[in-house]
Amino acid sequence: MQSPLARQDYSAYRVYAASDRQVAYINSLLSGRALPATWRPLDTSTLDSRTASLVIDILRDLPVKAPVAAAPAVAAGRYALIQDGVTKFYRVDRPTEGKWAGYVFVKVQAGDDFWPIKGAGKDAILAAIAADPDALARYGRELGICGVCGRTLTDEESRARGIGPVCLEKGGA
Repeated sequence: MQSPLARQDYSAYRVYAASDRQVAYINSLLSGRALPATWRPLDTSTLDSRTASLVIDILRDLPVKAPVAAAPAVAAGRYALIQDGVTKFYRVDRPTEGKWAGYVFVKVQAGDDFWPIKGAGKDAILAAIAADPDALARYGRELGICGVCGRTLTDEESRARGIGPVCLEKGGA
């Protein structure tokens, strides 16, 4: 007696190559994940779409690589830099918990919105902030918002300092 699988005609099933999007996503996951030392390089050109989906699932379950500590030590807060005679406003975020703990995010402020800055641009902004000790207070003086926490500064003394009394008491300047 033949097995049921032997009688099945599999010639109707088509095997598709992995899509360009799958390959690009796999490559981005490979560069951003902490891979076990025993893993060999993966040749994505030979993957079919089903195998690519399995590889993506496996890679998504791996831990994210630890951040590189090359960025200058700039505290989380809001900063104003004078660049080419124009004052520009930035926010630096340093999450302390969750999956982004240890990372540094820099965003430029345009109106009430903040837009991310990445790569070499981010490092250049962090270096400029680190070199300008008045950047945090300048943000508060220019916008009337605390350079540490982002709350509105309501008295003249706080606006002149650029930092609110609660953040000043906590050692924010």
